[in-house]
Amino acid sequence: MHRYEDFHHIIIGDKVTYAKTMTETETYIGVGLIGALNPVHIDEEYCKGTRFKKRIGVAMLVYALSVSTAENFMVGPGTVLTSLDGKFVAPVYYGDTISTEVEVVAKDASARTVTFKHTMTNQDGNTVMLGEFTLKVPEVK
Repeated sequence: MHRYEDFHHIIIGDKVTYAKTMTETETYIGVGLIGALNPVHIDEEYCKGTRFKKRIGVAMLVYALSVSTAENFMVGPGTVLTSLDGKFVAPVYYGDTISTEVEVVAKDASARTVTFKHTMTNQDGNTVMLGEFTLKVPEVK
């Protein structure tokens, strides 16, 4: 799948998939950027006493993978996130490789928005997140 040249070329039903490994370094950078200092993200000893048993990734960083997949591989630069709705089904651990599939499910030509459904799975094929988000697509000049 390549980026669309214009809003009108975006077709409902089109999909793209991208995979990324959630590394410790990237997670720590994200923790610092957004201030997610919850010990479930950064303290291995603390996590041993939780249901997770080890550190988990930051949910919003995981969610960002879906949005950036749509932006980078489908609608292109200049898009703006206008809404998101998601459900975290299972934890993402450091070192997990997450595949995100985004699918165009709706378009609004008057608002120049595209709504995507996304499903994220880990390297074992287990679903970790489901949801939808909408992007506003700029006019091509």
